[in-house]
Amino acid sequence: MKIKLLTQFGEFVRDAEILPFNEYPAVMIWGDRVFQHSNIQGEYRECFFYIVSDRKPGQQ
Repeated sequence: MKIKLLTQFGEFVRDAEILPFNEYPAVMIWGDRVFQHSNIQGEYRECFFYIVSDRKPGQQ
């Protein structure tokens, strides 16, 4: 599957090819950036994300 990664404002980031799936994954992680599938086939827009951890401060 060919995909296109864009910033949230539609600026080009990268073209890539991923393994074939029956449908496009909802989210793509590229390095420390997260892209959400848009309504356009194969297009992903960068999105805001937050990681929730169940660790307590000081816990490893």
